[in-house]
Amino acid sequence: MNWNQESIRALRLKLAFLIPAERDVRSLIEDAGLDPAYIDLSGAPVTRWYEVLSEAKKQLKLDSILARAIERYPQDEMLIGMSRGEYASTENDVTDWRGAVNQDLEKIIGTESTLVPISFLERGLKCARSVARIRVPGSFGTGFLIARNIILTNNHVIRSYATAQKSWAEFDVQTNVTGQLVTPKTFQLDPDSCFETSEEHDWTIVGVKGNPSEPYGFIQLEPVQIARDEFVQIIQHPQGGEKQLAYRANIIAYVDSSVVQYLTDTLPGSSGSPVFNREWRVVALHHAGGNLNEPNNSSMTFLRNEGININTVLEDLHAVGFQYCE
Repeated sequence: MNWNQESIRALRLKLAFLIPAERDVRSLIEDAGLDPAYIDLSGAPVTRWYEVLSEAKKQLKLDSILARAIERYPQDEMLIGMSRGEYASTENDVTDWRGAVNQDLEKIIGTESTLVPISFLERGLKCARSVARIRVPGSFGTGFLIARNIILTNNHVIRSYATAQKSWAEFDVQTNVTGQLVTPKTFQLDPDSCFETSEEHDWTIVGVKGNPSEPYGFIQLEPVQIARDEFVQIIQHPQGGEKQLAYRANIIAYVDSSVVQYLTDTLPGSSGSPVFNREWRVVALHHAGGNLNEPNNSSMTFLRNEGININTVLEDLHAVGFQYCE
């Protein structure tokens, strides 16, 4: 394609209409060879695609962007025409909410449907009850009950038996539907009943006094398949504050047998949080974030968050003889 200002504008408007969601834009440009860490993907879809195409023009990757778009929309006549060196203005198509003639009024916008059953909310609330703020001397983290009165968090949150003896699990550190703070309930940790840790894989399990599983239940871990581009969400205590749910930009960017990297937001204090998939099964134990290397790609860094693959945690727990108590 012989690109000029008008053809780039036409492509921008078309892509803003076809691919408005940030996670889908991110997926496409990664496939096209652009690093989203260096592109501002905030703002409206047209603004987002302006930033993408500006960078693609600098790197001579406009043709690659077009090719990846055609892979996703192989029947789109305008995209196909542009690949042949032709283009037409899409301004009317973008601004007319009714769409083109013979086009359905509704459709799945991205590469994967974001529709979930309404029970998704109810299941999430049930899981959230088992998530607690971990108060250690001089700091906070997050943890969650994985068996009767046993909590899982990071090794870098609770590194030792001695630290566990001086730490607490605080449940219901959150606001209610009226915005008022709920009265939290605090339980002392009990390493005498259970304590295991792994510095290598950054996890710790520790017993809890006072039977918190009676009111708060627990989230039983189980082997799970994890794939790139899956949606995830994290229930956490960012900055040691009230319990929150991170669900925007919620996509897995990298996964291997050891770690899962994702774009979901966290803050200090979120360490030890459960990372859930769309079925509210735990896929990772959150532990880090920032400019991270993929384990198989040390030459580049990506602005992501990272958790320990829960299958690795399960293997470790099995190795130390941990058994679930129903």
